[in-house]
This record gives sequence, C-alpha cells and structure tokens, in this order.
Amino acid sequence: MSNRKIEYYLNKGKIIPWFLLLISFEAAAIWLLLMYFDFESYPNILYQVICIIAIISFGFIITRLTVMLINKKHGIVMDHTGITVNSNFIHIGHISWKEIEGIKNDNVDFNSRGGRIKDNYIKIIVK
Repeated sequence: MSNRKIEYYLNKGKIIPWFLLLISFEAAAIWLLLMYFDFESYPNILYQVICIIAIISFGFIITRLTVMLINKKHGIVMDHTGITVNSNFIHIGHISWKEIEGIKNDNVDFNSRGGRIKDNYIKIIVK
C-alpha cells in the first residue's frame, strides 16, 4: 500500500451564505425578544420562550459554522490508514479502512422555487 495522501479542501464559499442567513435569523430573534419583553401577559411569555430557543439554537449553529470557516484543516483526507472527515457539521474524524465497506460518488440535482440545486457528494459506507 502506498503512503500517498489525497486531500480535499472544504468549500467555504458554500458556508458563508448559510452563516449570513443564520446571523439575520439570530438578529431577528433578539429583536423580537426585546420587542416583547413583558412578563405580565401570557402571549408575550410564549414569544419570549420561542425567541430564547431560537437564539440558543441559531447561536450554536453559528458557533459551529464559525469554527468551520476558521478551521485550516482539509475537509477530507484519504491516506493508507483510512479517511479523515472534517467537512461536515459533526467533524467525524478518522475512519480506518477496516471500518469502511465502500465509497460512492453521489450527486443531488433538483429544481426548487429558489432555483436549481446541483452538487456532488462523497458517500462513505461504514460497516
């Protein structure tokens, strides 16, 4: 087996639009929370709980996306020991060849109201 490495970079250009969208959702949730900041009426408490859940959720996702944008590691590294995956939200890490059943090139291609979505993926099938 050779010691050759194949390295794929993470496409950060696809992360930035999601990051900006989530920042706007976070700002909207904070604005709504401040707008309905009254603990005396029941509907306002419901709005506040929903806003707090949104702020925490979006804040967590924004934090993970920030880590992905700042991270200098390769998205996927294939070498003689296995595959190291740092390209997704979870950062799976290293998968040895013993645990891998197969690798497939997969693609998504569909039309939606927002336009056509077309992308390629590497699917790693684990035992």
